[in-house]
Amino acid sequence: MANKYQKRKEDFENYEDKSVLVVLPGSNKLKSNCCLNKLIAVAKKHKGDIYFKPHPITTHAVIGEIKDLFGEEAILPRDIDLYYFLQKADTIYTTHISESALYSTMLGKQVEPIDVWNNIHQGSFYSVNSNLFDNKDNAAEWVNRTFSSPKSGIINPEIDEDWKAKVDQYMEYIYEKREYYKGWYLDLPKKKK
Repeated sequence: MANKYQKRKEDFENYEDKSVLVVLPGSNKLKSNCCLNKLIAVAKKHKGDIYFKPHPITTHAVIGEIKDLFGEEAILPRDIDLYYFLQKADTIYTTHISESALYSTMLGKQVEPIDVWNNIHQGSFYSVNSNLFDNKDNAAEWVNRTFSSPKSGIINPEIDEDWKAKVDQYMEYIYEKREYYKGWYLDLPKKKK
């Protein structure tokens, strides 16, 4: 039910369903994190049955460039609800910096990366998305197992029957990690004025 696009554009009737959705990062990451050759290949492969969804912080100038490359009819508004279109598509192309890979996986969609290879490790969702992209056949199972573990730090009192014990297990685990890494990285001492 969580949706950061709540109270955004919802004129869905203006857009027919397409089986392919490309989820793009914002202007600040689009050119550095997306492989242009992959985007062009995807657009050619699925011509007429594809939407590109710009991130809400994409500038008008970059949206213009995307429209020039892939055609205005293939570009969704940047403020329209991404999650609506995730549900409608069969295949989602996205990056290691987007939570859309996780949502798409849990919706049972085919998920493919569009990243520049040498930048994927810098992605904010890299530790999760790399497992989703690499384990397509059992990605949803991996998500459930990993996020249900006390080591994940994800605790939901409405779902976890013994959530207090799970909190304790997490605290024990993270304390052991903290002790293990203690002293590995040190801040420079502050200079006295």
